[in-house]
Amino acid sequence: MTEGSAPRAPHREVPWRRLLLIGGAVAVAVWLLVGLGSRPLDHGSMTGIRDFSYSESGDVDPPIRRLQYETGQAGTVIASLSNNASFTVTVTQIELFPGPGGAPALMVQDEVSFEPEPRDGVVGERRSLEDHEARLGPNRQIRVYIEAHFEGCEFSEPGFAMGFGQMTVHYRYLGLPRTSVISLPQQLEIPAPESCHG
Repeated sequence: MTEGSAPRAPHREVPWRRLLLIGGAVAVAVWLLVGLGSRPLDHGSMTGIRDFSYSESGDVDPPIRRLQYETGQAGTVIASLSNNASFTVTVTQIELFPGPGGAPALMVQDEVSFEPEPRDGVVGERRSLEDHEARLGPNRQIRVYIEAHFEGCEFSEPGFAMGFGQMTVHYRYLGLPRTSVISLPQQLEIPAPESCHG
């Protein structure tokens, strides 16, 4: 420093590493809050029945669909699932009825498949969820086909009925594994017939 010149301020290094660590921690916290705190999936607008006979109860809205039990009868329950979030959801498994070897039930689930929402009038290919994960983009729906059959009803009591109104959906959202219970637009009910107890 020459005579008469002002003293220089001491040189300080910008703590870039600390700023990067703080920024990364904030980003991870936001990612976890969005991924774990949001509920991206909801039921769609429809529930259908294929190959099962049923009647509807008119004393509630929407009416309960009562499936007519017949040992060994197979059919399909059709539902839709929508993604209301801003990021893609990857659905990996859906459970409506108990699977083979599970708890005693009047209905046993056999297979689940899905069909993407039509784009420009073109219907997507129907695929087995066991072999293909279902990628569901923002504000998109898929149609879900749950194939099942009536199992033995010897375990049930007279007047027994089994209700099904929720799907358990396993999926990934923002890379995080999630499970949500999604209500169906209409409740399904399976009353055990008198022949089970005669």
